[in-house]
Formats: sequence, C-alpha cells, structure tokens
Amino acid sequence: MVCEVCYGIIWVYKTIVSCLRQEAGDENLDIPLISQTIRKVLNSIHYPEIFYSGNLPKSLQVGGTLEGGRADSFIAEAQNYLSDLRVRVTRDIDGYLHDMLKVLKQINIADEVFKNYKKEIEKLENDINNKELILERYRETLKQLENINE
Repeated sequence: MVCEVCYGIIWVYKTIVSCLRQEAGDENLDIPLISQTIRKVLNSIHYPEIFYSGNLPKSLQVGGTLEGGRADSFIAEAQNYLSDLRVRVTRDIDGYLHDMLKVLKQINIADEVFKNYKKEIEKLENDINNKELILERYRETLKQLENINE
C-alpha cells in the first residue's frame, strides 16, 4: 500500500511538472519551488493506515499436523477467510481512493503552485514603485541643485 502511494505521488509530480513544462517552458519554471509546493500539497493529505494483522480467526491459528476432515475444514475456512479478506481489502482500497480523489478535487494545485509566483510579482511591483519614487525624489533634488547654481 505504501509503495502504491509513493508511485501515485511520483505520478502526480511528473504529470504536473510535464504539463507546466509544456505550457511555460523550462526557462520560465522554478522547478524546486514547484516540487516544494507539490510536496506540501501531497503532505497535507491524510493517508489512512490500513491494518489487517491480528484479524486471523482462532480456528485458523492452529499448529501441528492436520489430517483428514480437520485438514479439509481448515482449508475451507482459510479459503473463506481469504475470500472475505479480499473483499474487505478491495472495499478499503476503493474507499481510500474515493476519499483521496475527493480531497484532490478540493485542492487547487494551480493556485498553490502560482501563489508563490504571485507573491514574487507583488514584491517586484512594490520594488519598482519604490524605485520610481526614489528616482522622482532624485530628479527633484537635481532640479533644486540646478536652481541653486543659477
């Protein structure tokens, strides 16, 4: 189960990065930032822990040699247990995948990825505005100095 989750995470990462590369090109992407954002989103998801140990019925927890009817009965019970376990595991995995899909649909990965870019753009715009103010003050100071020299 853990391996399947890891493969799923890798698949999500590769899919998102390849789409972004296709649309924006490598030179316009900050891959470490995107990786960090994707990891943050995926780490925010609750992954249920599914345990099946300790669920073995007493009738299957026997030791020694089984012969005749006891062996046939044991085999039949083991097959029933495996069949029930298969159904339970399938149901648990389906529920897990359904819940995971619901959570992923609620997360806007694009907003998460571009949130940092938006912050950077706002910072740059603020820096540009500050530079323009400084340049304007500098021009005013130059005018005043020129007026003093006249």
